[in-house]
Parts: sequence; C-alpha cells; structure tokens
Amino acid sequence: MNIKLSDATAAELAHRPIEYDTGFTLLPGKYMIKFLARDDETGRIGTYETTFTIPNSIRRRSEFPSVPWCSAANASS
Repeated sequence: MNIKLSDATAAELAHRPIEYDTGFTLLPGKYMIKFLARDDETGRIGTYETTFTIPNSIRRRSEFPSVPWCSAANASS
C-alpha cells in the first residue's frame, strides 16, 4: 500500500512517530505478519516480523449444555 504525503506532512514525520491503524478479519489459526517501510528517496527499508495465533473460540455443538425447549399457552377465562 502506497501512501502519498504532502511535503508539509512528510516534514512533520521526521519529528514524531508514525501511526497507522487498520483492521483485518482472520479465521482461527497461526499467522506471521511482516511490516515493511521504504524511504522512496534513499531506497532504505526497515522491517518488523512476528508470529501470532488466533484461538478458536467457537465451541462445538456437543460442548454446549442441553437446553429444554418448551412452549406454554396461557388460557384466559
């Protein structure tokens, strides 16, 4: 993903941290993520890589307690 910055914004980034916020929907499993940033003028890059696990929080149907289902009718006289 390329992000275009104005000259003023690019100059500000030299004096403060960069924050990028986004979201992804992932299924349970093991993942590896790698972030890469490249300076377009110098070609220098920096990377960060880590692994993480999304646990399976969905319980199987047999793990739920059984709940009796019933219906009742109110008779009014």
